[in-house]
Amino acid sequence: MAIRYDVSVNWYTSPRIITVAAPSTEITIQDLVDTCRNLEEQFSNMSYPHLINAAGKEPLGGGVTVGITATLQNAILQFEGRTCLLTSGTATENDAKGITLTAAGSPNGDFVTVAAATGDIVYNATTGTMAAILAIDSEDQLTSQPLTGCSTGAWTIGDVYHIFENTVANISGGNLTALDENDAELDPVFSSPYVNVVRTASSSATTQNLEAIQSSVFAGEVVIDVAGGTAGTEFPIGTHEFPSNNLTDAKTIADERGIERFHVEGALTIDRNMDEYRWRGQNANITTITVGVGGTVVNGEFVSCYLDGPLDNIIARECVLADGLSNVSGYIYESGIEGTIYPHPTKILHIFSSYSLIPGTSHPHIDLTGVSSLIGIRDYSGGLGFINADSNPTLSVDVASGTIHIHDTCSSGIFNCRGVAVLNDNTVGISPRPTVLQDGIVNKAVIADQVWDEDLADHTVTGSAGATVTDIDLNLEHLAKFSTNRSYIDGTAKTLTIYDDDGTTPLAVFDLLDSTATPSVTQIFERLPKGSP
Repeated sequence: MAIRYDVSVNWYTSPRIITVAAPSTEITIQDLVDTCRNLEEQFSNMSYPHLINAAGKEPLGGGVTVGITATLQNAILQFEGRTCLLTSGTATENDAKGITLTAAGSPNGDFVTVAAATGDIVYNATTGTMAAILAIDSEDQLTSQPLTGCSTGAWTIGDVYHIFENTVANISGGNLTALDENDAELDPVFSSPYVNVVRTASSSATTQNLEAIQSSVFAGEVVIDVAGGTAGTEFPIGTHEFPSNNLTDAKTIADERGIERFHVEGALTIDRNMDEYRWRGQNANITTITVGVGGTVVNGEFVSCYLDGPLDNIIARECVLADGLSNVSGYIYESGIEGTIYPHPTKILHIFSSYSLIPGTSHPHIDLTGVSSLIGIRDYSGGLGFINADSNPTLSVDVASGTIHIHDTCSSGIFNCRGVAVLNDNTVGISPRPTVLQDGIVNKAVIADQVWDEDLADHTVTGSAGATVTDIDLNLEHLAKFSTNRSYIDGTAKTLTIYDDDGTTPLAVFDLLDSTATPSVTQIFERLPKGSP
């Protein structure tokens, strides 16, 4: 809503006259509507019929609204007259056609000096005729349309002239109509001296919000292409079709439009405070973002780019972390590590679903020099080494598939290692050394050790694998006694007795028979457990 305080109303004429005071030269339909309604609501004006009706501006979506149309009610609009005398003098040459005014010599000859211009009015005060100026030819000569009026249209030596400034005023931003007191159509504009009014009417039933249209072109991000962009901040610079070529202009565009994300094409160096912005590249092969000297990106977010420089408290997704990346803290997702990174000494770092970019037997490293913070690594793939842990960091290292290397330069801290991984702990045997927790490590060697070293006494449930193995072990032990323990043949009873380990407790007694099933101890053909049929 925009209420104009240079607008007044003559309530006593019919139609009433709404006047825009000088020096104003424009008014929009929305301003006119808001101002008229404000005037109507004033206590001293409540007894008068209302001034204006208006319709439109209903949103249609996508920044498109219904166009506004205002209808003055027994009222007309006027811009205050401008009787601005620029200069006066007398004609010094005759011109029967009334087209060329020549005024040479003092005090004449100042057409250029007083800034007389095309469209201003030249008035022949001697004959009462006037015309619009077409051109200022020189200080002492001008060309106009033919003089017209009450008398002859000519310039004669000695005629007195006056030149008045003619002002152009504009009514814009919709359609303006008027009705008289009987609801008959009325010209809504009332003329005034030396003012030409240009009324811009809308031929469309809808209007579009320029800001909304431009915002849709930006699509929520300012585009930077240092190599192929354009300097400046005027629209459409910063859009995908017309990228900005420098960070200063791009930031200005973003801040003016409330945009928080940059799309970077090619390489960009951040050399100033750019905290809390979001950055998106084309991909990590094409877009390189380097945080250079003087640059900060605290609480920034990076997607699909190659990252280099100090990265304090950031979020990175689908990026490549450059060798030598320093002061790293925050959250890193689905990103590749191609060398050594240096975490922030005291801030938390989380790395999720990321991976090594070094094939073969080598691997990336995390240098823990001076680091005392918490570091969480989850769902990592590939090799990863830890070096120079000297300030008691605490790490959780969960590996989906790969190798964990704790180098012998690590002297303190807690490493809680888990996952499907091979653990190479090179700190064994040195002092001081970190605490390395590895019960959560799973690999073929660990599985084999845990299977063959498992205590069977802990698995006794009937039908379980542990109980079955235990039963087999007991049966084998029992059978071994039949071949190794003391046995005795009783010649009288014709029996064989096998004793337990103590040599006195019978384990089993067998009847000894010959080939005719007769008891015998000399021609033994078979033995039957005592009591068998």
